[in-house]
Amino acid sequence: MKAVIEKSQLGKLATVADITKSQSFGGSLYVRLTAADGKLSIFASDGLVQASFGVEADCSDGDICVGGALFSRAVSSLPDGRVEVISEGTGLQIRSGRSKFTLPTANPDQVGLVAADGEFSASAEVSGTELLALIKQLVPMAARKTTSGPGASNPAINGIHFSATSDGLTCAATDSYRIGIREVEAKVSGTVSVSVPVQGLQLLTKYVENDDVAKIELSEHAARLTVGGMVVHSRVLEGTFPSYGKHITALGPSHQTITSSRAGLIETLTRTGLFTTGFTPAKAQIGPVVTFNASEKDSGESEQELESVEFSGEPMTCWVNPHLLLDAVRACDFETVKIIGHGNTRPLLVESDTPASFVALVMLVRPPAGS
Repeated sequence: MKAVIEKSQLGKLATVADITKSQSFGGSLYVRLTAADGKLSIFASDGLVQASFGVEADCSDGDICVGGALFSRAVSSLPDGRVEVISEGTGLQIRSGRSKFTLPTANPDQVGLVAADGEFSASAEVSGTELLALIKQLVPMAARKTTSGPGASNPAINGIHFSATSDGLTCAATDSYRIGIREVEAKVSGTVSVSVPVQGLQLLTKYVENDDVAKIELSEHAARLTVGGMVVHSRVLEGTFPSYGKHITALGPSHQTITSSRAGLIETLTRTGLFTTGFTPAKAQIGPVVTFNASEKDSGESEQELESVEFSGEPMTCWVNPHLLLDAVRACDFETVKIIGHGNTRPLLVESDTPASFVALVMLVRPPAGS
């Protein structure tokens, strides 16, 4: 195999190779490079998600397997310009200017499929703008795979939940402390509800343009996302995703409503968060004047007042995790945000003041002992 390619194009392949850095799911350390029909392509997998992508190159046909992490590091360090990629014997040479790397190779069968092509029970077409928005809003709210915590006992919340119905496509993510929900503008056929790992979705953000059209295909066992020359397959996550509709219904009538600028809320919550770590709560006093009070042992105290607030309802005091509330505010679509309270025992509802497609629920937390 031999290919001549610009470093910028080869870098797009190296980004796909980064997927092999996650070995949490028993994936291969290797990526497969294939040169055929004037295109150099890469195939990589972490055991749960697999991705393939190709770019045009001046090449002769061939197929080779190399270590994904080594390939990624070598390519990213090359100078800009033309790069030669040549398979010789048991090594793969990568040459550019005065730089040359020789990487050990392996049998291409070292990289296996995690999800084969098959029939999908539902599909949706969404714009690149819409896909990027839902990933940006929901990925921060998904749980993280750990040996403990909610994501360990219910893997379904380690990803983004896709629900395709005759009414359209709804996506959601939760870590059990907050939940984000987005109604997606999409052309939908079929019905299915599954959770898709975040790794493949995050990878897509590096290749999607706003004017692209993405195709999302779903079944009870697999998902396939195709956009901008990138194809991502994944297994779907086991477990049961929480029924988020009933959580919103259970809130009942609103008791407090704050309307403020998104930028002002972000600044205030960011400053409040400087004096809280992990799940240390901050005291929120919600009324015509909104303040957040936080303290950390040996670090001092913080009192932050929110500017330019419109308030309606009954004043209340509650305890919040400012970091979780900050994520929800950042995810809102427009520059004016509403935070709606339902008493000091039920979650806060966060949404844009302008009717929008995204809402979030953020759980209140117990006050510290003695407060």
